[in-house]
Amino acid sequence: MTVKSTHYFEGVLSQNNNGSINTTVPPSAGKGYFYDINWNNPGASSWKTPLENTLYDSQWRVLESKDISGVYSCSKRGYNDEHVVVSCVGSRFTECTYSGAEDYIGGSSYDFLSELKLGNATVIHKDNFHGKETHTGENVFKISAGSNGLVYNYQTGSDLEVDKKYIVVLWQHVPSTGYSGGVPELIIEDVQTSLNSSIDFISNETAFGNWKRLECEFTTSSSASVLKKVYISCANCSEDFYFDDFRLQPVGSVMEAFVYDKKTDRVTAELDVDNIASKYYYDDFGRLIKTEREVPRPVGVDGFVQSSEIIYNVPK
Repeated sequence: MTVKSTHYFEGVLSQNNNGSINTTVPPSAGKGYFYDINWNNPGASSWKTPLENTLYDSQWRVLESKDISGVYSCSKRGYNDEHVVVSCVGSRFTECTYSGAEDYIGGSSYDFLSELKLGNATVIHKDNFHGKETHTGENVFKISAGSNGLVYNYQTGSDLEVDKKYIVVLWQHVPSTGYSGGVPELIIEDVQTSLNSSIDFISNETAFGNWKRLECEFTTSSSASVLKKVYISCANCSEDFYFDDFRLQPVGSVMEAFVYDKKTDRVTAELDVDNIASKYYYDDFGRLIKTEREVPRPVGVDGFVQSSEIIYNVPK
């Protein structure tokens, strides 16, 4: 059995017009001077709903819920629905997405998390990535100079809310020799009219080794039922654009994302609310032995430093 929602009754004092307790109404056992619970009308205002589950997957696992203040939270599963990839507070299920180019589906309507399409982008494995480290996991995205890719389709009023701000964050790879290929843009295109607007990504000048954090914000249409698509354009770039750990979410929401080893199912990286990563390392027995945290460091220097180490001593 799956619980859809929980409720409690907020008792109301029996009061006179001046606000004093109406003591002419005799208190009853367990009720005092409160009105009785309204069992006949579950929709009465005194019934409160601290939590309501609003969306489930095919196995009745909760994907979306709403708290007493109307704030939504959601989680998204990947890796053949085995693992939680995204956890986001302050977002409905359809309002956020993430991909680190790991959980590629391919051949279906979507390529990642049932929302993202590669478009003209490609997935590059680390073995073919000029010998460079990925940001997390084993893969990165590539968009060739002059091209575009990684498409997110949505409808205002149903997928994304009307007239609301959203933020896109990703990590750009910067070669040790530097990157002077231009600034990629986020394109918001009307599917029906093909009219579009562009927003330049803003770079955090602080380097985390060979990776820099890019972000931009956009506001959805004030009209409902408008079909749109968002994608990254490198039309004005003179060099190929490599990036990793793309996320889209409402401004003000709190997202965490997770990367897994496909062979062992272990968490290999966790990205926090700022999309900054921690990496986890295990021994042959599957025990955690080391954690690394991403920190600001010059280009050409590894952006991850050891934050903890566990040594297991086995009694002889």
